[in-house]
Amino acid sequence: MHGKVVPITAGGLEIAIENGTLKIIQEGKTKKFVKQVDQITFSGKIGSTSGQEIFYMTERCVFKLKNGKVELIEVAPGIDIETDILAHMDFRPVMNNVRIMDHRIFKPSAMGIRREFLKYDIEKRCRHLADHNALFVNLKGLEADNAQDIEMLKEVIEKHCAEAAGKIKAVAAYALDMDEELMEAFLDLGGHMKKKYGAAFSLFANREEMREKLGGDFVKHALNTRQAKQP
Repeated sequence: MHGKVVPITAGGLEIAIENGTLKIIQEGKTKKFVKQVDQITFSGKIGSTSGQEIFYMTERCVFKLKNGKVELIEVAPGIDIETDILAHMDFRPVMNNVRIMDHRIFKPSAMGIRREFLKYDIEKRCRHLADHNALFVNLKGLEADNAQDIEMLKEVIEKHCAEAAGKIKAVAAYALDMDEELMEAFLDLGGHMKKKYGAAFSLFANREEMREKLGGDFVKHALNTRQAKQP
């Protein structure tokens, strides 16, 4: 994938972000999206022939080179397509499904991207074995740093249980390695799954000291300690 940052206009362009939207205070004097140029520094046409995805990012929208044509795919909130984009281009881009950019980009607060990546990561780690009515969760290398991360893990596991219409009878998490505080939260999750879904909850750890600790904690949390093979 290749991306190139190009402003819609240059020479005096002034923009501002207000209440999560982008405002054009003053347009630039020079158009950047023109039909002809004197010199080519990057050729999207050539780049696309080698299998690259070509994007043109601007301060107000994003274009993608698709089938040899420039397509408008995203617009910043607060930007009008006709007056703020098309009026400053010498050609009309393809417009099939133009989306509004994520409003979080234009706010000073944290976007919460880590949480989204964590959820995506956990989803990939879950494997439902329908023949065994079991859900296996691979926690190896998972970066769970706080109770909110454990809550996210709970949401994903519960989603799988709900999608299986209560048919999941066992949840097994393996390659476990957490600090004591997070372990307590995770074992509470195990008790919750057993109570709500009647699913046996098993944990597998790599380190010997963790396995010893789990033995006592399982008794404390009244969880199932039966032996099972790691998939």
